[in-house]
Amino acid sequence: MTTLINKWFTPSTNNPPAQPRWLDGGAFDKWFVFCTSLFIMGVFLDGWAHGNGRTDNTFFTPWHAVLYSGTFTSLGFMLASVFINWGRGYRGWQLVPAGYELSLLGLSMFAIGGGADMVWHTLLGVETNFEAQISPPHLFLNTMLGLLMAGPVRAAWRRKGLVPANAVLVVLSLSYTVASLWLLTLYAHPFMHLRALEATQTAQEFGVTGMLLHTAVLMGVILLVSRRWQLPVGSFTAFLTLTAVGIAVIGNRVEFIPVAALTGLAADVYTQRWQPGRVGGPAWRIFAFGLPFLLFTLYFAVIALIGDIAWVAHVWMGSIVMAGLTGWLVSYLVWAPEGGAEITS
Repeated sequence: MTTLINKWFTPSTNNPPAQPRWLDGGAFDKWFVFCTSLFIMGVFLDGWAHGNGRTDNTFFTPWHAVLYSGTFTSLGFMLASVFINWGRGYRGWQLVPAGYELSLLGLSMFAIGGGADMVWHTLLGVETNFEAQISPPHLFLNTMLGLLMAGPVRAAWRRKGLVPANAVLVVLSLSYTVASLWLLTLYAHPFMHLRALEATQTAQEFGVTGMLLHTAVLMGVILLVSRRWQLPVGSFTAFLTLTAVGIAVIGNRVEFIPVAALTGLAADVYTQRWQPGRVGGPAWRIFAFGLPFLLFTLYFAVIALIGDIAWVAHVWMGSIVMAGLTGWLVSYLVWAPEGGAEITS
């Protein structure tokens, strides 16, 4: 066994890699995103089925058929890459392009987790609604899904350039990664649960907490990529719209897609004009505060159109400000202020 492992992970001395990897670079990115697009569609279709009572007490459902067809399409592509590159003399993590190491791990573990999910369903039944979001097999699968989907982002991060060569693929990968994060916290997502239509203190507390969690995750991602790249115009519009579409599929909340699209459009206009990720300073902090402030201003406007806002003005206006402050605080994690005494041991 040890000999086999060493043979797999040790580069061949008799036949060192003399040719590039199969579908390296941008070509690999394109095929990877194509396969994972099928995968993520299956994930959200299955999520819709779990959330809308379309499942029964069996693992073998049409939704799982779509989901695991996408899984094995992606797995087949990755395995083909691994075996072809192994034949060309590559070993270990070099069997896949730089940045895709965790994607290979995530996909492999997802396939294993699928088997564990089948056993779980067989022994304990099929989860619905909140149960489906918090069950250990689904938590494991969603975590591995995030590792998988972020491959093109990690690969682009390691390459040189202020603008990623495959910006569209990076935006799609980023959207799929964040969408997989939302699957872990759907019970708290403000687009899924309209707590502002309920006047109880519990609804207000859960509603504001969900808004702040949503803001922290979203702005952490947006600020990180803004600091690294100057993305082409339309990138944030596409990113926020796609993540909202995922929520709309599961929760039938299409009314919030325009909210996300308009917020993304504002982010595109601001970043193209002031380039906060390049200049920092006030432009950076304004961007971090203003984006969630705008998002939830539009959010409450839509809720007001759906029905009366049950929260008093102190709460819903204050929650908008708190979302902005959360984004502002997250900005300091991505870009710390300059100056200060140097710490010495």
